[in-house]
Amino acid sequence: MSPEHNNSTVGPDSKAEQNYLNIIILEAIEGNLSSQRELSSKISLKLRSYIYRSTLDDNLTDDILQETMLIMIDKIGSLKKPEAFWGWIFKIASNCIIDHYRQNARRKKLVSFQDIMIEKAASDDSSPEARLMTRELSDTIRQAVSMLKPRQRQTISLRCFEDMSFREIGTILNISEVSARVDFHRGLEKIRLSLKKQGFSKASLALALTFFGKITAHSEAAASAVSVTGTSLAAAKSASIISGPAIKIFCSATANPVKSAIVALLIFTSGIISAFYFNSRNNVTSVHYNVQGLYRLENKHNQNIYNNSLSLSKSRLKSSWEYGCKGFYEQKIFMPEGPDGPILRFMFRIGMPEKSRLCRWLQDGNANYYYESGSKQMYITNDPLRMLILPTDPPAMMDFIYEQIGTDSRLKYNRGFFSRVVNSTIDNRTKDYNNLIFEYNYNTLDINSLTTDWPQKPEKIIDQRDLMHKRGWTYFDIKGSINNKTLAGFGRLPFVYNKYNNYKPYFYLEIGKDIYIDYENAPASISTDGNYRYYQDNSLFTCLPRPWTGFAFVDSVCRDAARYKIPFEIVSESDTDAIVRILPFPENNLSYLVFDIDRYNDIIRSIKFYSSGKEVGCMIFSYHQDITNLEEKYIMPLPEQTSNNSNKTPRELWLKNLID
Repeated sequence: MSPEHNNSTVGPDSKAEQNYLNIIILEAIEGNLSSQRELSSKISLKLRSYIYRSTLDDNLTDDILQETMLIMIDKIGSLKKPEAFWGWIFKIASNCIIDHYRQNARRKKLVSFQDIMIEKAASDDSSPEARLMTRELSDTIRQAVSMLKPRQRQTISLRCFEDMSFREIGTILNISEVSARVDFHRGLEKIRLSLKKQGFSKASLALALTFFGKITAHSEAAASAVSVTGTSLAAAKSASIISGPAIKIFCSATANPVKSAIVALLIFTSGIISAFYFNSRNNVTSVHYNVQGLYRLENKHNQNIYNNSLSLSKSRLKSSWEYGCKGFYEQKIFMPEGPDGPILRFMFRIGMPEKSRLCRWLQDGNANYYYESGSKQMYITNDPLRMLILPTDPPAMMDFIYEQIGTDSRLKYNRGFFSRVVNSTIDNRTKDYNNLIFEYNYNTLDINSLTTDWPQKPEKIIDQRDLMHKRGWTYFDIKGSINNKTLAGFGRLPFVYNKYNNYKPYFYLEIGKDIYIDYENAPASISTDGNYRYYQDNSLFTCLPRPWTGFAFVDSVCRDAARYKIPFEIVSESDTDAIVRILPFPENNLSYLVFDIDRYNDIIRSIKFYSSGKEVGCMIFSYHQDITNLEEKYIMPLPEQTSNNSNKTPRELWLKNLID
């Protein structure tokens, strides 16, 4: 292929895929919110590859990817031609990368290659020598690529892995074509010199770049298509596609023949390459794993279990705490609507050291169950299991939660390179079971998998649910005041997932003359002057109970806060009650919201609003056990539907706006 070509070739490999993408792009340009979301999903992995190859920093890559997506949604209406999309989006990402390094010019940070990815590759090769050489190779490439300036990495990435001309690269990076050529060849020369110091010859360059391109590609198919051509390297004299002869050149020219063989094996063995990938976080439907249950040794009679599902008290986690092991907990989580939707769950306690099978918990979408192994009795309860962190949570969200609750350096998470979900943990928190490694298996379960180990004939069933939880849904009322304005409203709340479709959640709230409504596809606020403001779906249920999702409310309110990087604190907690405080104004710790939670029934009693340390409002919630003759009273008044999805505001924590 000629180096001067139209950038419409960049992106999906097939013509049909490109045509479909063009349709989505056109609809996104016209303001179709659904198409904008689909476009973001389709391009995110490929874009992440480019950003990571430029930064070599996982956390920074996630931040820049998010920033790029936000700019894309905001600016896509300015794009004139769908075929120019990839050049346009790469330019946005490049500008975000440049802005970051410009703003952080004085801050030196050692870039880090994704070690767990390399470890995974090495572990798939049975030979100890092969594992050692794989690590050696990865360290060599890490050192070589990390020596480059960010713009040199961008230029090499666009040239070698996106097949762009220097003219196109110059346009994307806001530099001249000549500067793009200079950056490219200077970057190659630095890599050559670094490889040479490690005993590799000039012929190694193309293969090293191919290896780097394969392990940072966004999918197995993309990895298999990576080949650094002679045209791309320009100065290289080898054939245009790396094949068998190129391997022989590399092997004979490299100082260490064992290393050469391993390099060739790593680059061209599909089994190794496929080990790098779990397709996408968005494709997750289930996760199956184990965690260690702990108790603090200084308080052996405390039955609280500390594990990485974070069923915790108000105390912050500390690395100095000493733990004993209460056994292991098998976790099966099924996600019928993906990683950001409701969860159905099974948990099984396994005693140690005899590995006896003990108590079990089940949330199957119909109710919440607990089986006590000693008495062989089954309890049906009102409240879901605690789950503050999921292994599928985005890294930034998980990190933020740990900032709030404390961290324990003896428990380490390893994430998939592109999926960004947890794929293993290393647990060194107990002396009896040191250096425990737990693997996480994705998409191996369906709804029937949850009940595989569930006892079919317990000796006794004790139903502890109240009337509304037995029914699976109810109506609720809201009353109170805020900033001297009376507030009143009502709504409907499903308690379990299987009631959600037939009894969709909604609420209607009046605060003074302002109205807030959340019902299916029409969340909106209506101001005193009659202006409508539309929100994303279910936005107004943020920080309100959503029991149908499978999360206990004490956890869901903290998770909602974490999504917006709003600090939170579990002020107090017992088996029956909890108080949670969130601080939505980082510059003002005296303005906050306090949630009073009934843990036994998993409902909220009230939300209090504080401004400058003084209480300025309170929402009080009440729930109906008996709903006889209430249906007409709770008919939902609906606002006018908006015809333009682009008018919907992004999700936000609307409750904080009530403080002012």
